[in-house]
Order: sequence, then C-alpha cells, then structure tokens
Amino acid sequence: LLAGGIALGLVLSRLPVTAATVVLALVPALVLLVLEAGVLPRAMPAYDMRPVGAALSTLERDGFEIAHAGGYAGQYQFAGRLERPLLVLPRDSVATWLAAAPRRAVVTYEQRDRGPGSGQGFTTVLVRPYRDRVVRVLASSTPGESLPVQ
Repeated sequence: LLAGGIALGLVLSRLPVTAATVVLALVPALVLLVLEAGVLPRAMPAYDMRPVGAALSTLERDGFEIAHAGGYAGQYQFAGRLERPLLVLPRDSVATWLAAAPRRAVVTYEQRDRGPGSGQGFTTVLVRPYRDRVVRVLASSTPGESLPVQ
C-alpha cells in the first residue's frame, strides 16, 4: 500500500496539475470498486447476522426458549426481530441448560476447524461463518417448523 502510494506520487509529480487532479479524484473510486468487486463479497457472509436472526426468530415462534453462550451484544435481536431477549449463559453450562428441558435453543461459537460433529449430542439447527469462527445454533429438540436454508 505504501509502495503504491509512492508510485502514485511519482506518476503524479510528472503530470500537469489538471491531469494530476483528475487522477487523484479517480483513485478513491477505483479503490472502492476493487473492494466492492473482490474483497467485500468474500467477507460479507461472516458478518451477516440475518440468517442466524431468521433461524432464532423461527425458533422463538415455535415456542423455544433461546439463550446465548457467553457475552451477548444484542446482534441478533434486530436481525431476527426477536420479541424476547436472549438469556445469557456461561459457556460451561450450555449442555446442562439444554438437557434440562425440551424446546430450548442456544447460540454458541466455535473455532472453524472443529468440524461438523460439534453439536454435543443436541440438534444442530444452523451453522454459519461468524468473523473468524462459526456460530452454531443448538436445540434440545427438533424444531417443528422447517428453518430457512442458508
């Protein structure tokens, strides 16, 4: 990036002022186009809360009590238009809480390399990339309504 800036500066120093101004005006647009076309489409799924929010909304409509393992910043409330707040659980009590009653679901986060067998014996409702990890929604029983496919 620094080398690109230096190269651009050298090119601009040899151009007339009006041409240099035009080039400087077009560079931010070009950078934005490169980001939009190449970088952002690959990064966006890991930051999209809507699929998880939709799954949680369906679970909530099905009468599931929903919890979140660890700290929760409210990222799914708006995305899923949830009517009730999520219960925040310590990570080490997820299995006990899920096993205690039917119609319970919990949002957990895991490292990407854990593989598909990380459901701890519960029903895996949804697995999605989330930042540098995956978000997994586990349920103590199978939801009665089909969830959106992502």
